[in-house]
Amino acid sequence: ITVNVIGEVVSPGNTSVSSNSPIKKAILNAGGFTRRANKSQISLLRLNPNGKIEKSIFKNNQKKNNLFLKDRDVIYVKPNLLSKSADNLKSVV
Repeated sequence: ITVNVIGEVVSPGNTSVSSNSPIKKAILNAGGFTRRANKSQISLLRLNPNGKIEKSIFKNNQKKNNLFLKDRDVIYVKPNLLSKSADNLKSVV
């Protein structure tokens, strides 16, 4: 299956994983977390058959992160607070 890993990973974009892989596998296929990653704010976005988008948020160290992936899922790794602050400061300066 193909999933899209975006945000604070080394190689964001589409990655291929075997069917029913855990989220950790897709993040590792995308090169792992960058130092800017907020490992407690990982989002999984999934398009359900009824057309609605389901969003799940979990931490890297929780059991919930063994949620199995489906084709066309999107994983978003948010930046940490320090990175957000630094980006905002750069914009102001």
